[in-house]
Amino acid sequence: MERSPIEVFFSYSREDKPLRDKLEKHLISLKRQGVISLWHDRQIVAGSEWEEEIDRHMRTADIILLLVSPDFVNSKYCYDIELPDAMARHDAGEAYVVPILLRPVAGWKRLPFAKLQVYPSGAVPITQWADQDTAFVDVVEGIETAVEKLLTQRQEQLKAEEQWRKEHVGESESFFNSGWDKWNKGDNKGAIADYNQAIKLNPDFAAAYNNRGIARRALGGKKAAIADYDQAIKLKSDFADAYYNRGNVRSDLGDNKGAIADYGKAIEINKNWGGFSDNYYGLPTAYMNRGIARSELGDQQAAIADYDQAIKLNPDYADAYNNRGIARSNLGDKQAAIADYDQAIKLNPDFAKAYNNRGIARSDLGDKQAAIADYDQALKLNPDYADAYYNRGNARTALGNKPGAIADFQKAADLYQKQGNDKWRQEALNRLKELQS
Repeated sequence: MERSPIEVFFSYSREDKPLRDKLEKHLISLKRQGVISLWHDRQIVAGSEWEEEIDRHMRTADIILLLVSPDFVNSKYCYDIELPDAMARHDAGEAYVVPILLRPVAGWKRLPFAKLQVYPSGAVPITQWADQDTAFVDVVEGIETAVEKLLTQRQEQLKAEEQWRKEHVGESESFFNSGWDKWNKGDNKGAIADYNQAIKLNPDFAAAYNNRGIARRALGGKKAAIADYDQAIKLKSDFADAYYNRGNVRSDLGDNKGAIADYGKAIEINKNWGGFSDNYYGLPTAYMNRGIARSELGDQQAAIADYDQAIKLNPDYADAYNNRGIARSNLGDKQAAIADYDQAIKLNPDFAKAYNNRGIARSDLGDKQAAIADYDQALKLNPDYADAYYNRGNARTALGNKPGAIADFQKAADLYQKQGNDKWRQEALNRLKELQS
């Protein structure tokens, strides 16, 4: 396994940038050897959330350099945020904190870092040395001592982990299978625990990362799920399932462009394998979900092309007919949309959404009675279908059935409230107020 460099983080005040730059130059030999990597806030790229970037690197750094000066102590961010975080990680054994006195600081021996080894030697601030280069060399030697200590610890840990894995070979697959069984039974927390063990035993187990991502998504941990899919793809670049699953989570988060890219990659991989039309993660579903993302971005024609492909691969794909109907309706082709909803209902007579959508198209064409019949059927199949109540309320209003419309909007408002949909609850209440005024 290739040795990763020790990550070194600079915590400093902007006023001390010239001294930080000099220290960085003295550390360059260790960096060129691949022993360390360096990070400070000047490396934050445009458009990034700077506090989030700093916090992320602070959490992952192996060595944290505190560049102490009066400005450092006076800085609210350095002293009140970075310093406590650094000391907490040091005390927990998660990082090695190295305080470096850049300039004289009154009373520094009473500050939290004073219990640690302070550099340069003798705790003489760098600016008080006759030759600052000599002071920086002294500091770097202290940092190098910490680096060697951490590298030794890391090597010992790797050897222990490798030996442990050898002693437990085969158990990783068992944990993976156990996690799969628990996930199928709805026990996502139990599944994650098993996938954790599978990954601990085999850090290169791409399928375990993918499946842990599925379980995390089910529990609402969408960002953690994406991290798992990222790792699965890093380990297995042609992992179609992981691309597909990451696309789903990106869609959940409203990142339709990212979702389209992921579904496209899943489609490309499956095409290269000849396509798996009967595979949940295969071409039909990937085309269909990419179509949804494209529709969300307003590209209805591209969405229809994707639904066409999904239907071509799986002619019994009721969801694809329903979604193509939505896209056609968005383009104003209500008759074609109704034909798609008809087919979706034919394939799945219990498809409440297709009845509701057909009702909308029929209503748009002026056939309110037929629309109400569709909403009635949608509600028969799903009595908690708030949208169907709302839409039926509109149709009844158009036909002059004021009492029926009031009842529908009230029911829709109640259901939207239970579902936490404040926007549409307010819309239903507004319609109700209009009728009651």
